[in-house]
Amino acid sequence: MEGDMSASLNEQVQKLGLTEHVRFTGEIPHNKVNEFLCASDVFALATHFEGWANVFFEAMACGLPVITTDICGNAEVVRNGENGLLVPFGNREALADAIDKALTTREAIINYAHGRTWEQVADEVYEQFNKILS
Repeated sequence: MEGDMSASLNEQVQKLGLTEHVRFTGEIPHNKVNEFLCASDVFALATHFEGWANVFFEAMACGLPVITTDICGNAEVVRNGENGLLVPFGNREALADAIDKALTTREAIINYAHGRTWEQVADEVYEQFNKILS
């Protein structure tokens, strides 16, 4: 689904009594994204369309475990159980379980992320692109 779902999402947050815990910020300027990521406990992108998203690297650089769907090239970036968790698209229960697991195993995932440099990640991305092009 695409489009503005803000009314439906706001209604759901109110119905679940989560207004104290959920805030919809709208578009965030690029130079402020790191502030939001650093204030988070996990990063989740339950997408059907976006594979190999740069935002995964940004979240990992802020020390966040990444949870996303096992589509397109996501498994090449998010190594299940190492730097994040992969779930089947559309499986709400698996997504909820992954978020819970990420919250309880966050320290191990953060340690993995901290052990990786930008140069190492850039080299791996470069190697993957070379494999694809050859």
